[in-house]
Amino acid sequence: MIAIRIPKPMHDGIRKAAKTAGMTLSDYVAQLIIRGQEWQETIGEAKRLLTESKRAAHDNLIAEMRRQGWAPLRGSPYWMTPGTVPTSGFIKAEVEQLEQRITALKAVQTKR
Repeated sequence: MIAIRIPKPMHDGIRKAAKTAGMTLSDYVAQLIIRGQEWQETIGEAKRLLTESKRAAHDNLIAEMRRQGWAPLRGSPYWMTPGTVPTSGFIKAEVEQLEQRITALKAVQTKR
């Protein structure tokens, strides 16, 4: 048994709705409580799906920006447009040496 206090106008409205539905007041209130629980579960699931969708959309946007050549500016929420990302030159010399060796090896292989 559940006992609750509600204002008289609300009680009258629920009693009228129960009579219209052909139900007892107890059955009608029980049905309202069950529907309320179902709605709460549905709303919770919708909120969870919305959160997941927002995260997926954000992740997709980040991935597409990277594919298009955009780069995040470290320490800020901003992104650098394609082609404006400065290179440090840290391994530039090593890359150039490797490219030269690859070119030389390809030339040797074509002579054979």
